[in-house]
Amino acid sequence: MAFFERMKDKTSDMLEISKLNGKIKDEKAKISANMSKIAEYYWAKFESGEALDSEATTYCSAILESKNAITEFNQEIVRIKEEPQQAAETPAQQETATEPAPIQPPSGVPVVETVEKAVICSGCGTKLQSDKKFCSDCGTPIPPPQAIIEKPTIQAESKPSYCTSCGKQLAAGKKFCAQCGAPVPVK
Repeated sequence: MAFFERMKDKTSDMLEISKLNGKIKDEKAKISANMSKIAEYYWAKFESGEALDSEATTYCSAILESKNAITEFNQEIVRIKEEPQQAAETPAQQETATEPAPIQPPSGVPVVETVEKAVICSGCGTKLQSDKKFCSDCGTPIPPPQAIIEKPTIQAESKPSYCTSCGKQLAAGKKFCAQCGAPVPVK
């Protein structure tokens, strides 16, 4: 019987330790949330032009430099991606290129305007639909979307291919599945 009593005491101790560890984890989460709030507070002051102490100003300036660099990198990626398209068009094509006329619905049918939302992959700069979880060109995980309004593109029909991992339809010419991030086998 003494054995069972010791087991009961040990189990009770383990349960109490587990509860305390849970409370420690909760307190650490509160600390982290409050540290983020402090950072947001100082960042807002910095952006509004308020004077901060030199150390806070140094950190905020470094963040600003990184944000500016990211913006420049994304602009460069877009420029690089647009160059091959522009170079492929002849001058005559560039002059005569026009937007296709929008298809008008029958009279009496309400018109609903839709726009495609897209995100730009931070890994390679590919424009992706906002519902994708991974870049289909480089496999980089995609963070929650920040909407970009983009005109839908018209592509020639081809036989669809499907991801061998998750079964989702793959976009033509992509190297990774946009749903699960699995590499697309080379054909």
